[in-house]
Amino acid sequence: CAPNLAYFVTRTPSKELPVYQLTKRGGNMKLTRIRKIDGRPETLRDALRVELNLGDKEAVVNAVTRQVVLKGFWKKEVDLFLRRRMF
Repeated sequence: CAPNLAYFVTRTPSKELPVYQLTKRGGNMKLTRIRKIDGRPETLRDALRVELNLGDKEAVVNAVTRQVVLKGFWKKEVDLFLRRRMF
């Protein structure tokens, strides 16, 4: 049963959470991307900012793809955060 939040994270076909780590700029820039967000991705971004103690530019929403992108590798922390919210 999903919680009553302004956003919902749909699982992948293999029942995993859609949280991915990627590197850019030759491995110099580490990012964590959360995909498959329905509802308001801004609310999820704001909750993760508070949870992970990130600044304004370290957690952003891609307006086109509706994905939340975090600076740094946060996969374990985001997985735990989403599981605690019953996703």
